[in-house]
Amino acid sequence: MYDYSIAMLPITVRVDTDQKYQRYEVPGMELSFIPENDYGHKEFTVAFLGGGKDGLALSLCAEVPKAKSREVQTYNSFSDEGIRAQKESVGISGLISLARGPKSHVFNDDCFELFIRPTDSDFYYGWEINAAGSCLDYRVALKQGLLTATTSETTEPLSGIVETTIGDTVLTFDYDWQSNATWNIQVEDEFLYLELFIPWRDFGLAEAPAEHTVWQGTVNRIIPVPGTSQQALQSLLDFEGKNVIPRFHQPDLFAKFTWIKTEKPQNR
Repeated sequence: MYDYSIAMLPITVRVDTDQKYQRYEVPGMELSFIPENDYGHKEFTVAFLGGGKDGLALSLCAEVPKAKSREVQTYNSFSDEGIRAQKESVGISGLISLARGPKSHVFNDDCFELFIRPTDSDFYYGWEINAAGSCLDYRVALKQGLLTATTSETTEPLSGIVETTIGDTVLTFDYDWQSNATWNIQVEDEFLYLELFIPWRDFGLAEAPAEHTVWQGTVNRIIPVPGTSQQALQSLLDFEGKNVIPRFHQPDLFAKFTWIKTEKPQNR
């Protein structure tokens, strides 16, 4: 299990996340390709994860050498405007983004993901966002009996509660769960920038977790191989010394995230 210190800042982080993280020198976490699942790809992806008074925020920088520049576009899944932005997005030239709208099959596209599990939680939470800004959000029960499967269908858009087995682990996906996240995407100079903000209340919290609290999770990237069904996969999962199942939903391999208070900007 990889171990990262995650900065807890004494400010809000919903707006201008990347600029604030630069001021406080929030450390980055470079994603690695899952063994034997790079298919010749060498793109660089780094994630900056932190928290503030208002919630958790991910700032991600991904190399996209074939993509054309695009100005910042903002999205969410809880307002008419945010949902319309997902459905009507024209995507980014040079990247695959066929899915449109909330709860769509973004995992078939150029896609970026955050999975995170609060301390001792029976659930982890997922956000999967494609290059067109469409988001699939859900929670996953780690114990059987917490949720009852209502469907085996995976039609689009996804809904209901679906049970699946990955390796020896039974996971129950709750696609009816709705987050209050906001996110924006920009492409500039062959790099894609994603900022994802999640309020603490999405995790059932009234305030930020205490210092030295340990969460678990991973940040992932999917790069489709054109003309094939193959995907190059990057993540923070720890496959060292383990049988490789090329799937991200393996909570036993999640990284450890330890919250550490950062009181002052480091460049002052």
